[in-house]
Amino acid sequence: MTEFQRTYGGALYELSREEGKEEETLSELASVSAIIEGYPDFTKLMGVVSIPLEERLASLDKVFRGRVCPYLLNFMKLLSEKGRFGELSGCLKAYRARYNADNGIAEAEAVSAGKLSEEEASLLKEKLEKLSGKKIVLTLREDPSILGGVRVSMEGKQYDGSVRHRLEEIEKSLADCVL
Repeated sequence: MTEFQRTYGGALYELSREEGKEEETLSELASVSAIIEGYPDFTKLMGVVSIPLEERLASLDKVFRGRVCPYLLNFMKLLSEKGRFGELSGCLKAYRARYNADNGIAEAEAVSAGKLSEEEASLLKEKLEKLSGKKIVLTLREDPSILGGVRVSMEGKQYDGSVRHRLEEIEKSLADCVL
């Protein structure tokens, strides 16, 4: 995340918080970011300096006015004016980080070899909430290469209980013994 994204995403968060619309703005910002990621040409269009700024801003109005809160629309216009519209997703990350910090939320990603059942995911989430003391937003992902078990990333830390990791540790121990 760049300093620009931290500054601008943080400023949008502060404005939304002052208005009591942090959650609404987060939801809209995430939706807009996902939509725009699906249309990379739109991002390029917002950065084309040969297209007059008024036309680029009118395009944003046409697409988003009445569909997102005025603060978010103005924020997107500001990014376009600065030639930084492509940094919207990074601003979302910065916004979400501030939102999560203020609301005692931690994001975690669990990687397993196969799909976790709802019960397994629920138990894992409970354990992570006890470990962190925060509400967990858990993202599940499958990666057959870990062979079994679960690898969790949360708040910059890795908890690796995968079979692959255990096998690598055994291999390393054996190599140390042979030397």
